[in-house]
Amino acid sequence: GEKGYYTMNDSWYDEYMFEIACPSAYLSDEMSAGLDTEPIVLPAWDPMGSLAS
Repeated sequence: GEKGYYTMNDSWYDEYMFEIACPSAYLSDEMSAGLDTEPIVLPAWDPMGSLAS
């Protein structure tokens, strides 16, 4: 870090980020609309399901 701050750029997020949590107030209208849909529950052995655990 630099002076106690760690920074990441877009390529870091592309390489290492799978999911992120943020206040819903910061979501776009399109993202907010996704919150009103029925969630898709993945099996535990599904690669995407195990990454999200």
